[in-house]
Amino acid sequence: MQPKVERYLKDEDMNRIDHALGHPVDPIKPTYREHFATDDQKEKAQFRASPFWTGGQTSGDMAFFFVTKQGRAALKEHLQSIGDKTRLFNVSITYDRETFSDLVPAETHGKARYSKYLSFTDCIDMPFGKFCKISSVQIAKEAA
Repeated sequence: MQPKVERYLKDEDMNRIDHALGHPVDPIKPTYREHFATDDQKEKAQFRASPFWTGGQTSGDMAFFFVTKQGRAALKEHLQSIGDKTRLFNVSITYDRETFSDLVPAETHGKARYSKYLSFTDCIDMPFGKFCKISSVQIAKEAA
């Protein structure tokens, strides 16, 4: 599944869809989640009236809604319309004679590398310059 993109969308409807899908890079591709739960009566009515949601089954006061294909397409179109440049990068690190690769969502090669550096140095103390020498960044090939 796709890694999560840290973002907030000003359009409340699109932000709900993005949240329900787990903030994916590409909302059309499979995501690790696809639902939104609410106990708010007004929200329940809005979800039931929208072509972007299906379901509405309840458990106690909570109702669960699932993003439709139309909702996924609307989010993808919205991300394009606001100029979202996030894409997946493959960041590889060769350390201690082993190579590790990870998919990192970012807008640029540099931001992908730095994002991976921050998580890598949670475990291993290393200056950024040295990390740059042991890492490589490429745009990820299309993944399912």
